[in-house]
Amino acid sequence: MRSTAFVLILVCCSAMLSACGKQTVTTVAGNYEGKYFGGVEKFTLTPDGKFTQSLTVNGKALYTNQGAWTLTGRNIRFQNFMKAYWFTDKDFSDFKKPLDEFNAKMPVGANAIVFSEDGDYFVRKK
Repeated sequence: MRSTAFVLILVCCSAMLSACGKQTVTTVAGNYEGKYFGGVEKFTLTPDGKFTQSLTVNGKALYTNQGAWTLTGRNIRFQNFMKAYWFTDKDFSDFKKPLDEFNAKMPVGANAIVFSEDGDYFVRKK
């Protein structure tokens, strides 16, 4: 009897721990903000798979963009995505087109979306 209770407790604990790191469209949707390149980038992800993003530097709105997003595990795929680091020249005159597809990640334990391998380019959930 004790071993059955122990196994049941162990199974329940394992299930709870694996659920802690799981992301869903509902838990990922929301408002995000990142401060880099002297500016502020804002993202809004909606549960219906749409997003908006904007970048403002020194009080100047450089772009506003919209597209779609999907979630697979901890990976987020954006369609029609603007990369903020394209806008790091002094006069911001070199306008770039949105990317058809861009992949990002949500690290375990972080309420953030990371856009670069080195982790320097990310937004946090507000």
